[in-house]
Amino acid sequence: MELAYRTDLISGYPDAADDFHFHNGVVEASAYWLIMALGWYLKRVITSDPDWGISIVRQRIMVRLGAFVDVSEHYEYLPTLSAFARSLFHKLGARWPVETRELSLYPAFR
Repeated sequence: MELAYRTDLISGYPDAADDFHFHNGVVEASAYWLIMALGWYLKRVITSDPDWGISIVRQRIMVRLGAFVDVSEHYEYLPTLSAFARSLFHKLGARWPVETRELSLYPAFR
């Protein structure tokens, strides 16, 4: 899937052919979605945890934190933000139930 996306992306953004630019862009996109999710939801989910589709908001926050840390460390980019995300993952994980660390599979993938 990533290869198909990248191939199409290159046709409009030739810099995506360069691994450095593409991988940094992947990390930046992951950082963007993490920061947006934290901005939208973190204050609200400290005291309650509403449903969001087939999961809960806390699950989505934890998964985005973990995904960002993984991609950031893999490509060795944005290490300070990665350290913050790792710390927040552990702090929230200590407060929230263990079920919040994984998303349920969508019915089509079960």
